[in-house]
Amino acid sequence: MNSDEMWLLQLWSGTFGATIGAIAAAAVAILVVTLTNRHQSKLTERSLELQATLARESQEELRRQAASAEEAQERALRLQLEVQRQEASKERLTFAVAEALTVAHELSTSFPLIEMEIARLHRRLYGAVFRWYIENPEEPGIVEVLAWPNYLYNLTRQANAELEDETDRKKYFDVLLAASAEFQSAASRWPNSSAEHRNILVAHLSELREQSPPEPHDQVRVQVSAQLNVPAR
Repeated sequence: MNSDEMWLLQLWSGTFGATIGAIAAAAVAILVVTLTNRHQSKLTERSLELQATLARESQEELRRQAASAEEAQERALRLQLEVQRQEASKERLTFAVAEALTVAHELSTSFPLIEMEIARLHRRLYGAVFRWYIENPEEPGIVEVLAWPNYLYNLTRQANAELEDETDRKKYFDVLLAASAEFQSAASRWPNSSAEHRNILVAHLSELREQSPPEPHDQVRVQVSAQLNVPAR
């Protein structure tokens, strides 16, 4: 092999090697770029997914906060309405009790009263006590309070009836005055009393009614009720 052939061979070998090297370098560069792009795409995808997740969680949190604020507002409104309802109920109760006190006092202090006037006062008293009952329908013992308009009505008729002996009238009026005073005392304490204290008031009223029942009206003209002096049962 002469010198020219050797030169051509070296030239070819160098050119071929350079070409192969360049191709290999290009392939590596393309591979690196491709892998980098894929990695970057995955990173972008993850970033977008993370942003979307954060956005959803943020929206859900805002909805929860809004719902919580709405519930709190509803609770506050319900509480306010309940307080207003209780205040209105207590005000109506107070008016009813005040009316009952006024009528009970008039029944026991006005004399003489004709039957028609006694009946009119009885209707007023019963109406006031029934409004009282409406405001406390679940109150234990409220039925006892409902019995008192008729009780005071019968005692009033008894005290205003025609009697052969006016001395007997004092006994009837003493019973009426005592009963009316106890009823007025219990009524005046009722609106601001606890359930336990109301039970005590009711028990006392019930005991008083049992101790001093009114006499049947058709017997009032001829005798004083023997039950006025019997001991408590």
